[in-house]
Amino acid sequence: MENLFLPDSLANDTISHVLNQSQFILQSPEKSIWDILFSVATIVIALVNILLVVYIYSQNNKKSDDHNDRVRKLRLLKTLILDYNMRVLYAYYDDVKLIVKRTQNKPTIEEKGQIIEELTDLASSYRQNFIDLFLAVDKSLYQKIIDNSDALIDGLTETIFDEGINLSHEPKFDELITKRIGESKTGVVQILFSYSGG
Repeated sequence: MENLFLPDSLANDTISHVLNQSQFILQSPEKSIWDILFSVATIVIALVNILLVVYIYSQNNKKSDDHNDRVRKLRLLKTLILDYNMRVLYAYYDDVKLIVKRTQNKPTIEEKGQIIEELTDLASSYRQNFIDLFLAVDKSLYQKIIDNSDALIDGLTETIFDEGINLSHEPKFDELITKRIGESKTGVVQILFSYSGG
């Protein structure tokens, strides 16, 4: 991004021109009203130009600072979190699949409770080892990922405890469990991919 600024020579020339014009106005009383108005207009235009250049420079500087902050956040996200912890994300979803696979064997209410407890413990570990790291980068990014994780566990819990759903039927299991897990995983990847550092 190109910074616009007023070079010293241009600033000096503009200021000296404005001063010369104002001295010329004061020294020549025989000038017509139109000459005086023209000189005053020239001075006003020069001053407005100077103010405009200063304003544009300050705005470009602010945009540059915002851009640099976004770039810093993206590097932090990549270097400190994603490079070392993407395996945690994939392992979490693989473990969720293994745990819920047991629901295909028509578990008892107690067994379903144990499955949900294991899912909750797994989600807690996932949060501590993966999601909580996003607090260092961006709170809204953290919140989106935590909401995604909570929605998955809540949805799986409802489905597993719904007596009207036969999860031992493979197509029903795929529709209500496997698909939901895949969508959640894809959702987290989309959240990470769409993060622009803001």
